[in-house]
Amino acid sequence: MQRLHWRDYLPEGTAYHIRRYPIAELGPARGLFGHAHNFCEIFFADGDGLWQNLNGSRIPVPRGTLCRLLPEDWHGMFCDRPEQAAGDLINVALCHETANCDWPQPESERSILVPEAGRQALLLAFRELEEDVERRNAAIAYFLQTACYWWHKPAAESMPRLPDWLQCAVVRARRARTVPDVAEFARWCNRCPAHVGREMRRHCGCGTREFLAGVQLHRAAQLLAEGRTSLKEIAADTGFAHIASFHRAFARRFQCTPQQYRAARNRRIL
Repeated sequence: MQRLHWRDYLPEGTAYHIRRYPIAELGPARGLFGHAHNFCEIFFADGDGLWQNLNGSRIPVPRGTLCRLLPEDWHGMFCDRPEQAAGDLINVALCHETANCDWPQPESERSILVPEAGRQALLLAFRELEEDVERRNAAIAYFLQTACYWWHKPAAESMPRLPDWLQCAVVRARRARTVPDVAEFARWCNRCPAHVGREMRRHCGCGTREFLAGVQLHRAAQLLAEGRTSLKEIAADTGFAHIASFHRAFARRFQCTPQQYRAARNRRIL
């Protein structure tokens, strides 16, 4: 069995490694297959035709499956019929401490099937990882927050696809320098606030105000992970008038203080 090492994949100073594999190129398993490694991996199946060997068990991996693998897991991803396969398998490798967020315990399930809204959110987060050429902690922090959020969403909560007008506004809010308020977000959607709120609850499971508060706090988490800005500046930059309000909101969202979050995200194992 092949054993992979963290240092072979990441140059010093980078926080993660990301790669896309066309499922048709993975091929079927032959003979003794699989590998282990001393780092964590997250896989997302954006296509069909996959299965996984995980610690000796054959597990189907349909489109929309999010997989979490721990150090010392023995595994491999395969496709028995490449000629019928479609789509990509996306893989993120990261060290154990970087991956240590609000995941289930190790003995819990290692994969879930996310609803359509979750699939779209994860693909947006993957795209941001791919665009981050420096492979920074801030980018992986946002991705992990997104992955953990959808991991805890009940699989039965199947949500329909976001309308184009709402998806464009959601992406714009996440990338805007200043997070909009409810009225401005509705103007971006070219809809009235009440209608936008109903569609947000239907497609994303939360109201507009709650969604924008989440964007605000994710922005704060990214700044904390980068480590170059003071807490007072981060609070002001993300729309909090008082640092005490920022501390309370951040602790409710992430179950830790901003200082604890910054310390955890800046640790490395290379």
